[in-house]
Amino acid sequence: TIVVGSSTLALLNCLFSNSSLIINSLRRPPIYSKIENLSELKLWTEIYWILFLQNKILTHGVKSINLFRNKIETVHENNTKNIWEFNKLYLGSCEQVSSCGFDILRESCSIEVRDYFAVKRGTIHNFEELPSAGDLVNRVIFYLSPRIDGNKDRKDVVTISYLKEENLYDFDYSDTIARFKLEKIMNTTLGLEKKVKIKHLRRETVEPDEFTLHKPPPKVKTLPVTDMKKLYDRYKSEYTK
Repeated sequence: TIVVGSSTLALLNCLFSNSSLIINSLRRPPIYSKIENLSELKLWTEIYWILFLQNKILTHGVKSINLFRNKIETVHENNTKNIWEFNKLYLGSCEQVSSCGFDILRESCSIEVRDYFAVKRGTIHNFEELPSAGDLVNRVIFYLSPRIDGNKDRKDVVTISYLKEENLYDFDYSDTIARFKLEKIMNTTLGLEKKVKIKHLRRETVEPDEFTLHKPPPKVKTLPVTDMKKLYDRYKSEYTK
């Protein structure tokens, strides 16, 4: 059995189904993401190394993946190829995957845009997320700042927007306008004595990866929809003390 993907869900499924893993695109969880108050990035890293030490990671850093009825071929940057046969194959992601004999239908979705900000004034408060609305700055999420050694209470912030591709180059949807909107939300909601001061650090765009399979062979399926909490509870029970 082979799993294709790189999400935490894909890694957990691979771990508990005793499957091998092909990482098609290294999408690590963002720094602010949590599962039951645990950093998802920390969890992802732990599971990755468990799979690595169990020799379950077949390959990563691939340029393209060609999928046949019962074989999968990976092509790397130096044009080397690997081919594996499988009894079952689960697709958790369709990035860089092309198929022969059936269709992988990519669903058209908005692009997720993450704007990270360093908070210069207004770092200490009890909020983890603030309400927002609209395509630009749809979510406001706070996380402990990694810029400060030994930090336990000072927070930076990231905004999540969901934009159409044509809006990525529109000033009305730029990181500058996102900063203005964020400052207004924080000043209104946090209730601080002085106005916040923030600085834009970087912008990340995450292409959508939603897809469906059209008439796939019996051995090829999408990754099962699984309760993440149940998988995490099992992981805690079996791999942590």
